[in-house]
Amino acid sequence: MLRGLALVFSVSFFSCHLTSVASLASPDGHGFLQCLAGKIPSELVYTQSSSNFTDVLFSSIKNPKFFTTATARPPLCIVTPGDASHVQAAVVCGRRQGVRLRGALEILTRWQHVAPSLPSDLTIRVIVKQGQQALFQAVYLGACGALVATMDKQFPKLGMTSADCQQMTWLQSAATPLLSFASNGTLEEVLLDRTVWTSAFTKAKSDYVLRAIPKDVWKDIFSRWFAMDGAGDIILEPHGGFMDSVPAAATPYPHRNGVLKTIWSLIICKNHRIFTKLFVKSTDQMIYPV
Repeated sequence: MLRGLALVFSVSFFSCHLTSVASLASPDGHGFLQCLAGKIPSELVYTQSSSNFTDVLFSSIKNPKFFTTATARPPLCIVTPGDASHVQAAVVCGRRQGVRLRGALEILTRWQHVAPSLPSDLTIRVIVKQGQQALFQAVYLGACGALVATMDKQFPKLGMTSADCQQMTWLQSAATPLLSFASNGTLEEVLLDRTVWTSAFTKAKSDYVLRAIPKDVWKDIFSRWFAMDGAGDIILEPHGGFMDSVPAAATPYPHRNGVLKTIWSLIICKNHRIFTKLFVKSTDQMIYPV
């Protein structure tokens, strides 16, 4: 029997290089550095005052625009994690101190291996936005303590804590995506409001993925997609759970064993005359490797 209450948590990450780079999002990053010092060996953390800070920074830069302060602001510090616990510590410290951590591609690549095999009472989806910001949204049927324990065991890199939990009814959890699109109002007001929230034309394309996508391919997908006119969010919905119990030969519908996830690609256009042409062109260019 499904329980009447659900837990929802959301965690955001930003893109980065192979090392975890933190950008200062608040006037004072002293608290963040202090937090890191208590959790990560000092030889793995490079601040702007470190003698080899520039060498480490340049060694991880792939885009020339980040070589000069005229086109990019230097990071507050660089963390070169030795194991998964260091990544988790940096995430926790960043969230507590308001410092943005960029590591979306690494976390996303790991997510696609974890999400389909999670317990049936837990699902985690990912929304990738412009600028390669990744938002992880989850719904869990159970208590927060049990969820934290499950995440620590199966997905420690996400750095989820009890502070990320929000207890709500099942109806509220189902309506959470609607609430995120509405500017204000209670759950009932949002569900009963028939006002069109946007004047833009939208269309989504879905692809069903059978094999995990490598990190370099994700990077190429996001770079090409968000460079196109009208490109909206990319939403990754995991399969698994009950759908994994359906044999591949039982039904032609793709919600069955062997499908890892669904990729939704959203097109947004405010001009209806070019919308159809734009959508066809954009989705034709967007070919997934699996």
